[in-house]
Parts: sequence; C-alpha cells; structure tokens
Amino acid sequence: MSIFIKECTVFVLMLGLSIVEGHITCDTCRSTKSWTECNQAAEPVECRHIMLRGMLYHWGYKNPNLTVAADLADPDRYKCVQLKIIEENKSPLYMKQCTLEQTDWCSGWIDGVTVEDCSDGSYWLEIVLVVFFLLVFIAFVILYCFYIRYKHVFEGGFFA
Repeated sequence: MSIFIKECTVFVLMLGLSIVEGHITCDTCRSTKSWTECNQAAEPVECRHIMLRGMLYHWGYKNPNLTVAADLADPDRYKCVQLKIIEENKSPLYMKQCTLEQTDWCSGWIDGVTVEDCSDGSYWLEIVLVVFFLLVFIAFVILYCFYIRYKHVFEGGFFA
C-alpha cells in the first residue's frame, strides 16, 4: 500500500475519532450591558471538562444543582447554554458558555437570583449539520484516496 493511502487512512481515522469524542464548540461571552455586546465579543471555545468544573463550583453557591452536576455529570458530554442572570443590587450578566450536558442552568437558583432568556440545551440542528458536512468531507477524502490508488484504472481504458 502506498504511503499516500496510509496517510489518507490515518487522517480519516483521526477525524472520525475526534467526532466520536463528543466535544463541541460553543460561542462564549459575558457582558453586564446587553446581548448585543455579548454577541459582539463572543469567541468560539471547544468545551473541555477541566475548565467547566471550576465554573460550575463558582456558580454552585447560588445554584446548588450546578455543584452536584459538576460531581456527577459525564465529563465527556457537553452542550451550550445562554442566560441572563439578575442578582439583587447588581447589573444583569448576559452570558453564553459551554456546560456539561446534565446541568440545568435555568432553574434551582437561590432567592435573590433570577434567570431570564435561558436557553439550556444542545443545539442539535447545528450539531447534525456539522456532522453531516464532516461525513461528506470524509467520504470525499476516501473517494479521492481511492481514485489516487486506482488512477491507472480510470485513465487506462477501463471506462474508455
């Protein structure tokens, strides 16, 4: 087998494994002014468990469900969340971020903290579209590798 075919095979396997890992990318931002400011400052971040545990514990004193989720949730399953947190005597916090799939940011807050505009769920349509296009890309790479390997058959008169 040629080196090119081996490289194509390794590339396709690595791409497939990265899809299976379950990592997603979420737009992340925080603003004390508006959703517009938050969205303008948003940056895509690949969700990782290590960064989420500290954040869940940070908010856990205001929402005990988050601390429990940090301890019990599957560390390889993520979703994106957006919410507006309103605390007494403070500016509202507009926030988008990664979280663990089993966390519930929309309920469980202590008195004095309310949440509005909460979208606590995975963006399944976006995930499905990304996976679809990745699969199309993988299929293209496989076909291209196949073509390179058997180029002589296609050009040499098999179809002539």
